[in-house]
Amino acid sequence: MARGFADVDWFNLYDWLIGVLAPMFEEYAENHYGYPGEINGFTDEQWTQYLKDIARHLRNASEDQTVELNQFEEEHDEYIEERFGSTCRWTDNHGATHSVLPELTERGKEISDKYYARMREIDEWRLKEAQTALKMIGDCFFDMWD
Repeated sequence: MARGFADVDWFNLYDWLIGVLAPMFEEYAENHYGYPGEINGFTDEQWTQYLKDIARHLRNASEDQTVELNQFEEEHDEYIEERFGSTCRWTDNHGATHSVLPELTERGKEISDKYYARMREIDEWRLKEAQTALKMIGDCFFDMWD
């Protein structure tokens, strides 16, 4: 691993970055010996909190975060299961299996619209969390030493 990353890390760079940086900043917050100094606007306690905040914002940017949830997920999942459960399947003369989904109902459209609107809100929030963390890192980029 002469490059410092594996090819698999390319497939989902943001998850890799969150998975590496969030615990690194948490560890740094708990075990740092130095800090940028009060001349740069930080007491030791403020620096510790700053590092913890970076880690928190990074974790909030993850798809696995549990802060912002989609309250329509269960209803959406139930509808999808119901809809796919009534899929019509048939095999043609060549042995290929085909599926025909039932038409999307008005109820299904309403459920999907609510679910996907909320997903967009959550994705926008996650992006803002990532941008906040990256800005905080950038603002003190050359102070990330110990």
